[in-house]
Amino acid sequence: MILYEFEGKKILEEAGIKVPKSQLTRSFEEEITIPTPLVLKAQVLSGKRANAGGIVFVEEGSDAKEALKELFSKPINSEKVQSVLIEEEISFSSNNSYYFSISYDPNYRSPVITFSEKGGTGV
Repeated sequence: MILYEFEGKKILEEAGIKVPKSQLTRSFEEEITIPTPLVLKAQVLSGKRANAGGIVFVEEGSDAKEALKELFSKPINSEKVQSVLIEEEISFSSNNSYYFSISYDPNYRSPVITFSEKGGTGV
C-alpha cells in the first residue's frame, strides 16, 4: 500500500508521534489556516517532488494563495496535483534528520523497515 504524505503523518500522529501542524486542501480557493512561514507540499504518489517543483516554501509576508494556485496548475512528475498539504515550516538540524519507512516485501511476505540517517529524495 502506498500512502500520501498526509496519510502517513496522520498514522504517526495517532501513534503519539509529534508532526508539524498542517492542513490538507483540495483547492487554492480554500482558506489557509496555517500562518507563514509555511511549506506547500503537492500530494502525489511519486518521489523527488522537490526536484519537480512540488514542494514550495512560502516566507512570512508572501502570498501563499498565489503559490498554492501555481502548484495546483502544474503536473508534478506527470501527475495532476489534486491535493496539497499546507504545513508549518519548522526549523531542524540536518544533523538530526532521518528517513524511516515501512514497506511490504512480497517475497518474504513480511514488512520491511528502512531507517537511514540520510533522508529525502536520495533514499
